[in-house]
Amino acid sequence: MLSWVHVVEWRAAATPEAVALTGHEGAEPTYAGLLGSALREPFSAGRDRRVS
Repeated sequence: MLSWVHVVEWRAAATPEAVALTGHEGAEPTYAGLLGSALREPFSAGRDRRVS
């Protein structure tokens, strides 16, 4: 089974200029652009939350 990251890597290698997603505001990143964004900004959900 492939993870989402593996699928994006594979699609970016096979069809880098294909539209990966279509946003509700009209954004249409390509697989190459999506992969580049994912590699530049690591996922940090919950990492910045502080419990007080």
